[in-house]
Amino acid sequence: MRDLGTLGGNWSEARDLNAQGQVVGSSNLTASGCLCTPYRAFVWQDGVMQALPTLNGANSHADRINERGQVLGTSDGQSVLWDNGAIIVLGFDARAMNDQGQVVGDLNTGSAVHAAIWEAGVVTDLGTLDGGDSSWARGLSNSGWVVGGSRTATGEVHAVRWGHGGITDLGTLPGDAHAFGLYVNDAGEVAGESFAMVTRPHAFAWDEGVMQAIDAEHVSGMNAPGLITVWAGIVYTWRRGALAALPTQGFDHHAGANDVNDAGWVVGWILPLNTGGAAHAALWRPLQ
Repeated sequence: MRDLGTLGGNWSEARDLNAQGQVVGSSNLTASGCLCTPYRAFVWQDGVMQALPTLNGANSHADRINERGQVLGTSDGQSVLWDNGAIIVLGFDARAMNDQGQVVGDLNTGSAVHAAIWEAGVVTDLGTLDGGDSSWARGLSNSGWVVGGSRTATGEVHAVRWGHGGITDLGTLPGDAHAFGLYVNDAGEVAGESFAMVTRPHAFAWDEGVMQAIDAEHVSGMNAPGLITVWAGIVYTWRRGALAALPTQGFDHHAGANDVNDAGWVVGWILPLNTGGAAHAALWRPLQ
């Protein structure tokens, strides 16, 4: 595990990484006990953390990076795409991006919210389950699968997968009323969270019509081979029923994961000892 440092402040968080080892996230610029000081989206590569430009000099977050080096995030309260030095305002609430530069998120239609996909400046409404009035997109694959949630005719929210011209109802875990698909790989495998209104969420994996519970609260990433990162106080990886904890030696035993790449590198945050509780961006790399 490696501490990636900050942009000069005492707080940072890594949100995503690509196969080139580029990491994106956010950091404050000066030491503070809160996020009331200026903070910026960053790209980290080969030991160097660099701030990204902003809209109107406002605060910014970076949440996703693809294999082209395009970065998805927010600046001045708007969803933006950083592309080769330019900032593109997307015009809807963006949530995820693939390597083709397609972006999915939530589009306000005026009367409801619908899942939508953006490509080359064009936004397309993905629709809802039959009888439902709203839907939300949360993840997409390079092969064109999109996952999220859609309200049903009875008012529940089911995890769904869009693709190949249609929408598939993935359902929920037994006893739960709501679920969202959050990540999907090129094979169409899905990772997400299912929950009842008064309980904590349960991570799940879905494949070929079967939804399986994972013994963790939050799912935070999924790669092409189907390795899923989850966390509940510390970070775990899950693959076809096998749950493994990631190390926190030398740090406070609190950590969270935000994504995993196809090589199994995991990014997130840890609490270093004796820093007053300020989290630092972290990178876990598999032992070779």
